[in-house]
Amino acid sequence: MSADSQGKLAGKVALVTGGDGGLGSAICRKLADHGASVAVGWFGKDPAHADAVVADITAAGGKAIRVYGNVADEKAVADDINQIVQQFGGIHIVVNNAGFENAHDMLEMPIDAWRGVIDVNLTGPFIVGQAAAKWMAANKSGGVIINISSVHDIIPWATLPHYCASKAGLSMLTKCMSVALAQYGIRAVTICPGAIRTPINKDVWDNPQLLPKLIEKIPLGRIGEPEDVANVVAFAASDDASYITGSQIYVDGAMIQYPEFQRGAV
Repeated sequence: MSADSQGKLAGKVALVTGGDGGLGSAICRKLADHGASVAVGWFGKDPAHADAVVADITAAGGKAIRVYGNVADEKAVADDINQIVQQFGGIHIVVNNAGFENAHDMLEMPIDAWRGVIDVNLTGPFIVGQAAAKWMAANKSGGVIINISSVHDIIPWATLPHYCASKAGLSMLTKCMSVALAQYGIRAVTICPGAIRTPINKDVWDNPQLLPKLIEKIPLGRIGEPEDVANVVAFAASDDASYITGSQIYVDGAMIQYPEFQRGAV
């Protein structure tokens, strides 16, 4: 990895929420590769993960900082935006990547479990997107908000109704953002990953019994890598995608086309 000061994102400043995770760290590094200055959002885990991403980017000649990243807290988000603007001079790209899941039987799910997932996966992107868009609009800079959804915005999952509902809502939020913010030159794009090799699903891709069953349901015949998603994020964030807004881009190896998933049997 080496930062490209003349890359297609040169001069841009990006915030990646959940930037210390498996997918988020790949996105941070890819944006930095293309010349963006990157704020690595972290929350709830050891900050050493975020610090390692920052160190990798700076060692390659890029610019990066760590920000707290509690996306469900308006004040924390406002503080993050202020920190980013003070250190990098602005904010032009937001990648709402922070999210989590916790499986529950529908009849036994505690309401706190429902609210926790909705707060982070759906309310968080609204808070972060709104805060960043206010700066972009006030400074007439334009920008792009990229919301990381999931194939589960359309594929139901019996034990993750809160996760699926949050991702479906996030995809619609993107469409609303694209209409509301177009007048300010702000684009909004949804990226929907399928099965990606990240720590959150290690129990599947690291299991020699389960992995073949999953791959059978992916027409391209392989599980995705974090860089597959990061490449699309970098494209969507760049001027190469200047006429793309309100769209959903599935990065899933045609997983959603598989009949078993269309029946909701996951």
